[in-house]
Amino acid sequence: MKIKSLVSTVVLGVTALLVVGCTTKTPDNWVVKVNKTAITQDDMNLRWLNVSPEVQKTISNPVNYVLNDLVRSEMFYQEAKKKNMEDSKEYKDFIKRLTSQYEYQKKQALVDLYLRENVDSKIKIADQEVTSAYDANKSRFFSGFEQRSFSHILVKDRSTATQILEDLKRGVSYDSLAKTKSIDGNSAKNGGRLPGYYRRDVLNPVVANVVFSMKSEGEISSAIQTQAGFHIIRLDDVQQIGPRSFEQVKQYLTQQLYLKKRNDELSKLYTSIKDNYKQEINPKNQAKPEDKKEEADKKG
Repeated sequence: MKIKSLVSTVVLGVTALLVVGCTTKTPDNWVVKVNKTAITQDDMNLRWLNVSPEVQKTISNPVNYVLNDLVRSEMFYQEAKKKNMEDSKEYKDFIKRLTSQYEYQKKQALVDLYLRENVDSKIKIADQEVTSAYDANKSRFFSGFEQRSFSHILVKDRSTATQILEDLKRGVSYDSLAKTKSIDGNSAKNGGRLPGYYRRDVLNPVVANVVFSMKSEGEISSAIQTQAGFHIIRLDDVQQIGPRSFEQVKQYLTQQLYLKKRNDELSKLYTSIKDNYKQEINPKNQAKPEDKKEEADKKG
């Protein structure tokens, strides 16, 4: 909603805020002056646009709301200037960040415009392409399939895994053992639970064979070995996903085709211009050989 007509009828009390005798040039669409600063209809429209739609619905008189807010804010602003708060480090740091962000957004807006004209305008998705993509992927992705969620406790050696299995037999909580024993920090804090659901074909074959051979939720495997170490797996849930028709996935496939074509066009465009530009890396920002070795040692 714009406040185009909101200021055509000035609300009661506004005239009391007007200050005459201003020597600076005043915009034609000014509504209120606070000292020598004019608040314009454009200011009001902009302020209203920055009110969330949810809040807008609760405001019975947008004119009063916006005008009073702008007047009050302008008075506070002028008070702050009187106290030389513009010179504070906090304010200067904020302006510096704001300026950097603004310059980035200006640059990105021009990049976006360039790409719309030189990349996006070239991308067309024919209906036959979408149909062919569906047919090519139907058996793997769009026919019915089963997916499972599971947890694991990962340890480095078999003896630790054996001890954990004995603890589980004695009734120790799987979640607590995962939190205290698993070397997979991300899942350990969640009691060993891995995020999401997995199809058989996306898992390590050794893990997949165990997970998809389990018969019931809560079942716990023996220790299995992979390159990461020894896993003790618990089946958490099983979901059967029904087949999806062409109409159900048409929009998704169109989007995926668009993204692929766009990436291809971006690569072509980049290749066509990159030799026109010289790139230089600051050697001071490159890690020295000993730095790389130290970093590798830390990872090891």
